[in-house]
Amino acid sequence: MTQATWLALVPCLAAVLVSGPAVAAAPTLPVVAVPDFYASVTLTPGPGVYPEQAAADQMAEQLQRAGGGRITVLPRATMRQAEGSLRWKTEDMLQYDRLTALAHAVGATDVVVGQIRTYTVGPEAGNSYGGTVGISVQVFDIAQGQVRLAGVMSDGTSQTTVYSVAVQQAIAAAIRTTVEPLLAAITTPSQH
Repeated sequence: MTQATWLALVPCLAAVLVSGPAVAAAPTLPVVAVPDFYASVTLTPGPGVYPEQAAADQMAEQLQRAGGGRITVLPRATMRQAEGSLRWKTEDMLQYDRLTALAHAVGATDVVVGQIRTYTVGPEAGNSYGGTVGISVQVFDIAQGQVRLAGVMSDGTSQTTVYSVAVQQAIAAAIRTTVEPLLAAITTPSQH
């Protein structure tokens, strides 16, 4: 090679060395929003217990724990703030445009839509409270503007001496069996 050829190659070699090896972009994790559940039955909140919020809190906590770094679940405080700023109403859970607005407000790729379909908590024999809660959940994919997983249903029961604990335990038990199907739907490679 002549000196002129080498000099012509220097800028090309320098560009390759400066830019380094080509690296594939790391895939982004799905960002999941869990707004308050809505109830299709009349709920009687007990002292300090709001079932719609308690169910959303439980879902967010269980999804985050089971997700093992495969998803990011937005903090419930962030969700409450966004719901307040958007003047969120229970019926908004059933409207795709409102779900999309909520997701955009918090930067979510998916929204877990939860429904409390049965709810019975009350005193039982002795000095205890029994609780039965039935839920239905689905995943709304923001990029696709459609439900990705629909109608996963579960029931949970509990019995304890404290009303609020009976509610929390029944909700947690109902949510527990829905977490894996939700994670599978959220983490399936898609349009994120």
